[in-house]
Amino acid sequence: MAREEFYPGIISFFTSPYFITRYHLLRSIRSYAPRLGGELLDFGCGSKPYERLFTNVDAYIGVDVEVSGHDHTTSRVDNFYDGKALPFPAGRFDSIVSFEVFEHVENLEAMVDELFRVAKPGAFVLVTMPFVFPEHETPFDFRRLTRYGLNSLLQKGGFEILENRTTCSSVLTLAQCFSHLIFRELTPQFTLAKIFTQLFVAVPLTMVAYLLDFLLPRKDSLYINLVVLARKPAVSTASG
Repeated sequence: MAREEFYPGIISFFTSPYFITRYHLLRSIRSYAPRLGGELLDFGCGSKPYERLFTNVDAYIGVDVEVSGHDHTTSRVDNFYDGKALPFPAGRFDSIVSFEVFEHVENLEAMVDELFRVAKPGAFVLVTMPFVFPEHETPFDFRRLTRYGLNSLLQKGGFEILENRTTCSSVLTLAQCFSHLIFRELTPQFTLAKIFTQLFVAVPLTMVAYLLDFLLPRKDSLYINLVVLARKPAVSTASG
């Protein structure tokens, strides 16, 4: 079940109302994973769902808060922190990742400063966060940022932006919103009703959306996720 949730395949296409979101997020993370190595910190790690993608790292260390919008029954947290200061020395990590977490961090600017502190000079930082997505893990859901807002946040924290991409065209984003609407808001909570809705409403809708996405010019002012690759500047070796 967990594998299908974070690594959606053909089964998820027919069973998950969030296939579009999960599939395109996975593709983006997978494309960047080979660039990260050394000792890696997963900020807000939860169950470390994407750990297996990072095959070039020497150590994969997860940190999280104890009280959040989800319980830690299935979590694989190596270190808990107090929500203010990360329990690591300055300049420890070669790489940092954070997947769908920034929206849940109330003191986000301060925590970006903390991530900068524990990153080595030259360390890569990979961040994803939603832009169009329902409130979740409430009441610990504090924000949505545009691509420019996330860039600005990281740059103010001292990081250089290397790449910034969005997942899903406007067509796919609208299809995902509608899939959420019919599955979560309009369908009775009976299992058979949900199965019927998924198979005979959401799946055909998704098929049509992908066809339109292929045929129409891509528009991405409306998108589901942001994916940003940044870097802590290397220490200058210039003299004088």
